[in-house]
Amino acid sequence: MKKKIKGILSGLLVIALLLVGCGNQEEIQTPEEYINENLKEISLSDSWTEGTMGNTEEYQVFLAGENHGVEEDYETQKRLIEYLYTHEGVRYLIFERSVSEGIILEKYIQTGEEELLTDYMNSIAGTAGYTQGEYQFFKWLYQYNMSLPEGERLHMFGLDLEFQQDMTIKALQMLDTNGEVEAYYGEKWKWVERILKNEEKYFQHISEGASAESQLRDNNMAENFWFVYDQFPEGKFFGQFGAFHTYLEYTTSVYQVEQGHRPFAALLDQEGSFLTGKVCSILLYNISDASQYNEINRHIEALKNVKLRGKNMLLSLNEKGSPFVNEEIWQEEEEERPVCDYIQKIVFLQAMTKSPSYGE
Repeated sequence: MKKKIKGILSGLLVIALLLVGCGNQEEIQTPEEYINENLKEISLSDSWTEGTMGNTEEYQVFLAGENHGVEEDYETQKRLIEYLYTHEGVRYLIFERSVSEGIILEKYIQTGEEELLTDYMNSIAGTAGYTQGEYQFFKWLYQYNMSLPEGERLHMFGLDLEFQQDMTIKALQMLDTNGEVEAYYGEKWKWVERILKNEEKYFQHISEGASAESQLRDNNMAENFWFVYDQFPEGKFFGQFGAFHTYLEYTTSVYQVEQGHRPFAALLDQEGSFLTGKVCSILLYNISDASQYNEINRHIEALKNVKLRGKNMLLSLNEKGSPFVNEEIWQEEEEERPVCDYIQKIVFLQAMTKSPSYGE
């Protein structure tokens, strides 16, 4: 009997050792090893091949953080849209534009009616988006959309406040005119109601001092996103926003926001959300700007001089064996968190070329 018990215990020990061995297969790599294995060169002019972005399987929403009005960021946005459409089934685009602007630009990317795009561009004169790059991006988006199968084209939605009042009026007029808005928008009244709620939040934003990075803006964009999400709960989404809005945790960063400010991405990804763990944050890092994102992890910061060598690169931080998930930290004034608590991918862009004004 003792021999039998001893044999059983020996067998259990062997099984336990095997299980431990399986767990150790995902051994954490050193930052140097991990970067050597996962840093990939990318093109800003040609489509990216499958696997370029690394691990993307669990995500439903992809958010890229940009510098507004930068040529390289517009080009990266094009490549991301192509890649995510082709390899991840993304069909819905969300933008840091108002609900009204989203309605107008959605009609443009389905019809190519030039007046819609020029009216939009004229309405944003004086803003960071009033650039040749912005205009050419939407021209490209229309052309790309027309190259896709008719029943599988992209659709876009604006989420931000009603900053441009002429666009608000134009969208309401479109919704009030039979045949002017695609049936895709369904019941028109719910969109009118959404615009009016958006307008109310805009006036509240103004009364509170109109800070560019206000909690009201992020809350409002999240509320508008859930309005869209409820209509397409199985859909996948991509959006490119000002970088701060795409962090999955609060960071003081270079934005000088108040402690505890919850960015748009964090509101989507928060505990208890339908999207917990399903939001992928992609930071567009223009390395020629020495002051940008100066709190980034020291190992990643060192890439600027050691590994990039004048090339545009993408580093996926959430691959097997990543030291950036639970060891390497992002410095904060009051706490330290793993880099992947904030972002999952970094696109390193060599240049930071300001796009010419649309009016030039």
